[in-house]
Amino acid sequence: MQKPIIIFYSLEGFTKRIAQYIAKETKWNLLELKTEKTISKGFMKYFRGGKQIMMKETPKLKPYHIELDTYETIYLGTPVWAFTYTPAIRSFLKQTHLHNKKIILFCTHEWWPKQTLDNLEDVVKWNTILAKKDFNRKLLEKNSDLLHQEIKKIIHF
Repeated sequence: MQKPIIIFYSLEGFTKRIAQYIAKETKWNLLELKTEKTISKGFMKYFRGGKQIMMKETPKLKPYHIELDTYETIYLGTPVWAFTYTPAIRSFLKQTHLHNKKIILFCTHEWWPKQTLDNLEDVVKWNTILAKKDFNRKLLEKNSDLLHQEIKKIIHF
């Protein structure tokens, strides 16, 4: 088996920042999920993203090449949208059907994660959840030392 992989979706960059930091510290592989249709980062993101969440849409992902069977441990990261994980992560999980993996879940948010990590855990329930961690963007984005301390908690859980 290979070293762990970090799989994530990020619209505005904070989730990506965390994923990249983990990859830099550990030298693990990184896979950023991207949708075919990009959601704007302005105010309209709430309407388009909210619609995707409410309608449980699975947007088409840009192609990626990965042999998930070679990974035993997967870090899965998402921003919180409407109190749950993103439609891009939903699409990925629907396509891949993860089973018998060790999973570390993380999410980023500006207020509170609500049930995001629990919802995500329910979807990957055929796996072993090793850890779950939420990152509050408002508290951590401008405090790099604290952010790195919090990230290390899921690297060395």
